[in-house]
Amino acid sequence: AFLSFLLTDGTVMCQANSSANWWKLTPDINGSYLNGTWTQLASLQPGYVPDDFASAVLADGRVVISGGEYNNGAFTLTNLGAIYNPIANTWTPLNPPLGWDFIGDSQSVVLPDGRWLVGRKLDMQMAALDPVTLTWSALGSAGKSDFNSEEGWTLLPDGTVLTYDVLNAPNSERYFPSTQTWMTAGSTIVDLH
Repeated sequence: AFLSFLLTDGTVMCQANSSANWWKLTPDINGSYLNGTWTQLASLQPGYVPDDFASAVLADGRVVISGGEYNNGAFTLTNLGAIYNPIANTWTPLNPPLGWDFIGDSQSVVLPDGRWLVGRKLDMQMAALDPVTLTWSALGSAGKSDFNSEEGWTLLPDGTVLTYDVLNAPNSERYFPSTQTWMTAGSTIVDLH
């Protein structure tokens, strides 16, 4: 398996080696994954076979993916996306944020209000997906020290998002969703990227 997600029902969902195929591992009645059962899930829509993409498990159990640095084995910063419904075992194509002709291998995080925050790879643009309406909202990124490329975003207990900079290493930053602003979180001492 290439990428794995622990779903809200305790099963594990895995992409099969950068393919459109996905599998589910269901633990046995004693909770053992080692003795669990693998079953094949629905495949992604034709033309979308991503590698290195933004992804998350939403609070309602759906899995959302967007972008990719590769699509069907070819290098491209795709803006394709999809959302998986584990109850129906279906993938539904997901449009990119308005005006985003690329997303790439972007960072993302689910915010405390349930929205999925995604940053575009080669600049400082950010958007949030409403999980109910599946619509995107552009967000501000005032104060961002450098581009989003290759960053990892981590939700902190106070609802802010922490990242370390790649271009401006060893700086780190925090994003405040309520004000849509970034501010420095100080030096990480060493370059973490």
